[in-house]
Amino acid sequence: MRVPSLTYIYCLLALTCATTTFGQERSDHTPGMQFPAEQLKEDLHVLHETLTELDPSLYRYKTRRQVDSMFAAQSARITKPMTEDAFRKDIVLPAIVFLQDLHFVVYPSPAAEAWLATNGDYFPFDIKLADGKMYLWVNHSAHRELASKYVTEIQKINNVPASAIINKLKQYIVADGQATAAKKLRDIEASFRTYYSIAYGRPQAFELTIKEYPEGKSRTVKVAAEKWRTIEESRAKQNIGRLSPPSFTMFPTGETAILMLPSFDPNVFNMNDAELERFIDSSFAVVHDHSVKNLVLDIRGNYGGRMNYPGKIYSHLTDSDFKFIDRVEVRFPHMFPSIVNTSLGRSFLTSTYGMHLDTVTKGDSIYVWDTYQWTFNQKPSATPFTGKLYVLTDGYTFSTTGLLASMLRAYRNNAVFIGEETGGAYGGCSGNLPLVTLPHSQLRVHFPIRKFVSPAAKQPGKNKGNTARGVIPDIEVHVTIDQLLSGNDPVYNKALEIINKQ
Repeated sequence: MRVPSLTYIYCLLALTCATTTFGQERSDHTPGMQFPAEQLKEDLHVLHETLTELDPSLYRYKTRRQVDSMFAAQSARITKPMTEDAFRKDIVLPAIVFLQDLHFVVYPSPAAEAWLATNGDYFPFDIKLADGKMYLWVNHSAHRELASKYVTEIQKINNVPASAIINKLKQYIVADGQATAAKKLRDIEASFRTYYSIAYGRPQAFELTIKEYPEGKSRTVKVAAEKWRTIEESRAKQNIGRLSPPSFTMFPTGETAILMLPSFDPNVFNMNDAELERFIDSSFAVVHDHSVKNLVLDIRGNYGGRMNYPGKIYSHLTDSDFKFIDRVEVRFPHMFPSIVNTSLGRSFLTSTYGMHLDTVTKGDSIYVWDTYQWTFNQKPSATPFTGKLYVLTDGYTFSTTGLLASMLRAYRNNAVFIGEETGGAYGGCSGNLPLVTLPHSQLRVHFPIRKFVSPAAKQPGKNKGNTARGVIPDIEVHVTIDQLLSGNDPVYNKALEIINKQ
């Protein structure tokens, strides 16, 4: 089939600001169906050209030559017909992982996704990783012998050692820059069955070599796979995956408070914007009114959301004027200069970026968005907290939350970071994610169209000289299986231990 011209597609993308589909969408899915090599090469070319034209972060960690060479190498690997699964696993995902931007997401085609939800076979357990080992965390299978939580080590799955499985799954997980270790482990825990199905397919049964913790003997059990919807229904019944609402707690002494913020998306808490903003402001009002000396800010598991919340929090944690974002970069298609003064060009700017022609050309089709709110000088709160700050982070602290962590690391000299390296890179992140559907395989790819550069990037020495890594904690704490079993939170306890020693 003939793919529409890129100019047409980019305009369509801009004017819809949601999704662009090349070609007619398939209504059904046939497992094992293969696509001709030339069609898949065309899919990869469309993805490469789309990112080249629209992704301003494409060369944040790689040069243009490296990116172009990688796409050429991936295209050369397509030498014969492939299934959608194989194309996603062997060609598209490795390309996306290479780009080192965690805001990329690669989805199956809509037809495959619908088929998999009803018919796909999946690993029927949630898992936890601790002490370098894999543990059965929650059982969604009919094998009730394994119904108890937290007590079973999974040593092998289908005769593959757990350690080898973990290492293989890491190959398919996107991460920012060099902020890979903790983020990839948290991803494996959160989405093990998805990544396992990508790496190893979807067998109808799993032979597990397991050992009851702590002193049991190894044994082998065979467990049937479960359907995706069956697993999701089981998780919903057990309230698994739901975030706790934000909370604020004062210690009886009045000297210490804990502010826990699991997300900067109020919708996940059934809150609106005003309610979450009032919660943040009221929490810091209490901190001020009680002259709190120690504040524990828990942003573990917080993978971002709207920029105004971390910006607001930072305003409560500094006594100086600040810019929360140094600059925002966008990349416009090559045809943009020829339409910039037309109604189509103006629609492109307003519908896709919410911006107008008050940008400054940087070169290579990159524009700097001068009027983005958080690039302006901001005033601190009238009553900022300047006491001792303890920031709890993990591999799922990223995106806009990662920007908050970077600013606190760079500009709060009395902040102590405890836990894991953040999943978001110290120097900045990406954002705003339209969806492109490739013409033949119909894989869907979320990709970023904004590049946020943090002021912290000017302070690399505050992060051991490396802006491509996540925020590196002062005190690294890893949870052990014994702590999981007891419900102990060693990261939180470490903060309290330091406070109590003062």
